[in-house]
Amino acid sequence: MSIRTIVYLCLLTFVITLAILIGWQLSNQAMAVMIGVIAGVTASIPTSLIVVWATLRSRVEPPAGARPTEPQVIIIHPSEASPGPSDEERSLTALPAYAAPQATGYGGPAVPRQFTIIGGED
Repeated sequence: MSIRTIVYLCLLTFVITLAILIGWQLSNQAMAVMIGVIAGVTASIPTSLIVVWATLRSRVEPPAGARPTEPQVIIIHPSEASPGPSDEERSLTALPAYAAPQATGYGGPAVPRQFTIIGGED
């Protein structure tokens, strides 16, 4: 036996012994949680492998001896710059004049709203 094999066997024995000692100390609920976590991780491994396999399989590699196609170059000519906002539009102090509320499009001037306060005195 090589040194590497002996080290692996000692490490495996240590992990199994540690798992047994911890398992005796845990309650049934804690053990159920640990088993659930282990089962979940174990169930996710095949799914992850299938996703990796499908991703690698979908890659298209060019046949041997074929040159990859050159990327298409698109040139966009810039247009003339549009005029920016005027000084008045850029100024934070230039506010538009106050405009009175307009009548609604439902046939007359806006009627003041009536509010009912629940739980208030009449």
